[in-house]
Amino acid sequence: MKKLIYLLPLITFCIIGLWGCEEDEMEAPRLFRPNIVSYLSKENTLTFSWIPIANATTYVIELSRDVTFEAGAEYSEMVEGTKYTFTGLLYDTGYYVRLKAVSNGTIGDSNWTTKEEEVKTQVRVVPNLLQAIEPTDIGEDYVTLRWGRSEAFPVDSIAIVQVLDETAAPIEILLTEEQIEAGSLYVDNLQTNVVYRATVCNTKASIDAKTYNSREFKTVGPPAEAKRLEADDNFAQILEDDLKNAALPELVYYLPAGANYYMFNNNALELDENGKVIGLKGDSGRGYTITKSVRILGAPGAQRPTLWMRGAKWEIMNNIDFFDIDGVNLKEYTTASSAPKKDTYFINQNGRVAGTGALTIDQFSIKNSDIAGFRRGIFMCNNANAEDSPILVNNIIVDNCIYEVGDDSVPHEGMGMFQIRGAYTDIWNNISITNSTFYNCPGARGLFGQTSASTYCSRPEPGRVNILNCTFFDFSTANTIIGIDVLPAPSVTLTLKNCLVATTGTNKQICPVGNSVVTSEGNYYVEGWLIQKNDNHLNFVSAGVSVEELFVAPSEGNLEIKDKESDVYKYGIGDPRWIK
Repeated sequence: MKKLIYLLPLITFCIIGLWGCEEDEMEAPRLFRPNIVSYLSKENTLTFSWIPIANATTYVIELSRDVTFEAGAEYSEMVEGTKYTFTGLLYDTGYYVRLKAVSNGTIGDSNWTTKEEEVKTQVRVVPNLLQAIEPTDIGEDYVTLRWGRSEAFPVDSIAIVQVLDETAAPIEILLTEEQIEAGSLYVDNLQTNVVYRATVCNTKASIDAKTYNSREFKTVGPPAEAKRLEADDNFAQILEDDLKNAALPELVYYLPAGANYYMFNNNALELDENGKVIGLKGDSGRGYTITKSVRILGAPGAQRPTLWMRGAKWEIMNNIDFFDIDGVNLKEYTTASSAPKKDTYFINQNGRVAGTGALTIDQFSIKNSDIAGFRRGIFMCNNANAEDSPILVNNIIVDNCIYEVGDDSVPHEGMGMFQIRGAYTDIWNNISITNSTFYNCPGARGLFGQTSASTYCSRPEPGRVNILNCTFFDFSTANTIIGIDVLPAPSVTLTLKNCLVATTGTNKQICPVGNSVVTSEGNYYVEGWLIQKNDNHLNFVSAGVSVEELFVAPSEGNLEIKDKESDVYKYGIGDPRWIK
């Protein structure tokens, strides 16, 4: 009995061994698995190399975005050599690779060699092919588009969509050989007074690489409700009369290209024999009490129309849906006999009287405008003593503008572009500042006047401040660029992307962000800036070049990027108007 107990384990072992021998005999011999020794990621291609395997005739290499390959391979190739490049992949995308050796028939193919680590393609660098659309290229129902030719980035089509109407059918144009060769296209049958976005494309590229850069433009023509002015009209008086006219619920004006309107009291103007303004007799600007929604539009052309002001202070007194300036320059009037004034604003909101209730401005916007000479900013509000009567601005938009002081004989007076001094003014709901340049305002106090702990934030949810594709040159160098350092909670969500800051000075601070929740990507600085002090939430990268190396003529206000090899140019950082 004891002998049997001892023999049972031995018998079991022999049986298992025989099974294992039988299984080995049943499986045919295989080639050794090949080892991937290197890979290279370049743009949207991945190149792999491996060591050759004896008796292998070919190799199969496959890619998938699934590490398990359960759904099969997205790309599969039979390769005779020991190197292969996958082309036309998705940009900025992770892939997994597997490889096996294929036998000459004497033994079995190898098992798969799988690289468990993800291999990524590079982020796509989109070239700036589509050129800026000049006012002379736009009509009421047409536009002329021009683009640069590139063998690496061929253009074979144009896509045009309406920006403000997603239901409108897109316009897709396949280019002829003649149009491709010319690098230009005339498009007609467009709608009047409509904002479009044109994009140059390559239909033969991979799905995520079919489009290059885009440009927006607006066809000429006034909206149906607009009052069309002539160049010699007295707009100053027309605006005042219309504001008093109760039969007009809102005011929309369409100004001809290149016209100059002097927003002065009539008796302050000095005219020549032809009635042309040559100066001022006195120092009297014209202020306006805005009691209804106002929209002032400029017709596209070689030059924008300009509103000339002189120490004017406009004030919004009633609830309004909009106060919009689009395609019209705003400038403080200065001549040799009329020195710059110090206390200049565009909008100057005085304090509200207690018990009058909230004043709400749903939208305040300035687009496509050169703004110059306002030494205390474009929107000043001092509403300090009316807790039950706050001033609320729901939306602020600044787009495609150049903001500067101009004449250096009178320095900027240390105010922000939006100077909110009072405790009961809330502008923080939704602010968008895009595609703009802030230049030659070293004494400014940032975009928002360096808020204080008493700044009024009445919204239950944090507001939004988006600053995208802007260039700041010698702007607010004595203070900080943005100026939201000590906003009380609930604060704002600040998004700062693709912005460029530069100065001729040193040790300047970009932006303490205080209580803000920050998203910061793709921002660059050029010399002279301290990033580390209170800027730990911001992501800024050195451009690696000097001011003189990067810009064409910064001292003259020409901030065109001349260093075509810089990241600033390649990635389109800052105001797009300077990337040519």
